[in-house]
Amino acid sequence: MAHLGHAYALKGEREKALQSLKQMKELQQHGTTWAYGFALLYLGLGNKDEAINWLMQSYRDKDVMRISKIKVDPLLDSLRDDPRFERLANQVVPPDVK
Repeated sequence: MAHLGHAYALKGEREKALQSLKQMKELQQHGTTWAYGFALLYLGLGNKDEAINWLMQSYRDKDVMRISKIKVDPLLDSLRDDPRFERLANQVVPPDVK
C-alpha cells in the first residue's frame, strides 16, 4: 500500500495517494502497517517533515529490516541533503560501519 501510494504521488495522482494514506491509517489501527511505509508515502506527497518523523519512528520501533536500508534506499534520495535525515542515517548505520 505504501509503495503504491508513493507511486501515485510521484505520478501526480494525489487523490489516489491520499486514499492510500487513508487506508494505511485505517490499517494502522489494527497494527498492520509500518512507519517506514508512512515515510515513503509522505515523501511521495512532498511532505519531507512527516517523512523524516516516520523514519524516526521506524528507528524507535526497531524495524531493522527496513530502516537499515536508510543509506541506500533510492526512494529516500530526496532527503539526503536534510541534516535531520543525515543525523538519523548515521544513528542507524554509523559512518565507520562498512
